[in-house]
Amino acid sequence: MPVYREVNELPHCGSCGKLVSVGGIRVERLGHPLLFCSERCIEVFDSYKVPKYGEAALWEESIVR
Repeated sequence: MPVYREVNELPHCGSCGKLVSVGGIRVERLGHPLLFCSERCIEVFDSYKVPKYGEAALWEESIVR
């Protein structure tokens, strides 16, 4: 029997915040495993968000548990 998760329990993209219901790209950034919806979001995170915001660029919803 499959176990379904509530929408608020699903992860969000670490860059754009989009709900990632299936798949996603898991990468290690700033010492945490993060989930991104696309390669472009990873580029934006690395080239814009981290240099500008540092550790504050991490969203709790995007950290993979």
